[in-house]
Amino acid sequence: MAFVREIGFESGLKVVINDASTGSELQNLSGFQRATEGKDFQGQSNYGWFLRHGYKNPDNDVFYFDASSKKLIGPLSPYAEGMQRHGDLLLTYRRDNVDKNNFINIFDIKKNDYVLRKIGSEVSGLNFSEIYVAGNYLYIKNDTESSVTDLRTLTKVSQGWSARPMDLIGTDWILSIKGPVTNQYVNCFDGDGFYMCKERAVLVHSPNGAYPGPWY
Repeated sequence: MAFVREIGFESGLKVVINDASTGSELQNLSGFQRATEGKDFQGQSNYGWFLRHGYKNPDNDVFYFDASSKKLIGPLSPYAEGMQRHGDLLLTYRRDNVDKNNFINIFDIKKNDYVLRKIGSEVSGLNFSEIYVAGNYLYIKNDTESSVTDLRTLTKVSQGWSARPMDLIGTDWILSIKGPVTNQYVNCFDGDGFYMCKERAVLVHSPNGAYPGPWY
């Protein structure tokens, strides 16, 4: 539907997006860059790309360009310390010494709406070391427990997890890993297709993304 180019360096950085069929320019975004978060976060979905506004600047807001609608959506969150995508869901979060700066956002890029938003002391109180999203579940690990919360009811459904669905491979397969990922990767496959997790995982047949479980 479209293709993206990242042009320039540092202060002159910009992202240019063109229509794949006609070549016409859809967006020319000065001060933007691809949101790749290192090699463990894949900064694209099946429908578009995640972008950051501001190179080494305080705002660094997270945006999403939807190639099907040809629209720039956002900002989805302010400066994010960490990002993780599972299917249509994007998790962004920030932990800071100042309560008001803390947040956890989960945004559904297909519904163009938030699934979950927590700010300030709500986030500080979780005191988490790791956090992930998959399907309808939020996985939070802190000093005392590794809990699983159902996003539909906001109720805790488990004190821990022995499996966690991670990467979506194409449209019909989901990578599931048992227990924690000791090197804390949010995706086991990087943008170049290399397997990065220390632990072994399994591929579960999930036609059209319908993952049969287990979820935790």
